[in-house]
Amino acid sequence: MPLRYIGTILRTHGTDGSVFVGEASPTLELATGTTIHIGFSGQFASPYKLNTLRAANRGVILSVDGITTPEAASRLREEGVFVEESLLDSGKNDEYFTDDIIGCEVIEQSSGKSIGTITDVWIMPANDVWVATTAKGDIPLPVIDDVIKKVDIGNKRIEVYILEGLMELGGGGDDAKDTD
Repeated sequence: MPLRYIGTILRTHGTDGSVFVGEASPTLELATGTTIHIGFSGQFASPYKLNTLRAANRGVILSVDGITTPEAASRLREEGVFVEESLLDSGKNDEYFTDDIIGCEVIEQSSGKSIGTITDVWIMPANDVWVATTAKGDIPLPVIDDVIKKVDIGNKRIEVYILEGLMELGGGGDDAKDTD
């Protein structure tokens, strides 16, 4: 039963023990009664029965059996939420899980040159940012249509268009594209 990370509990929500899970896709669908796992890693997570799940801005709000007060819910802050991989469809609506993106090779679309590898994902208010690590530093790639042109999770490959000045943010200038 492989577990998939879907997000982190960032705060309590309301007075009934509900929590806000950041990073989780607002289109996530799980049936009431589904077993989810909460913990600092999938290996050491505890099972909980899902009571409610609803979309929120930049995440989801959920409640589970046994957690009925804000005080009890606050003890879960900063813990990850995991579900059985078989319950998820990561290709749905062109959305990706964080661990799908980490490790993808970044290719500059016009030249076909490898820029680097995605090593981090920043969840930001306006849009996510994928961090590409190059030989000369890290380059933040905003997840917007102008930059991210094609994502091929099966081949761990992301094609991008580098906006003017983006390479300089990584400290490498124009020659940062050459990683060989």
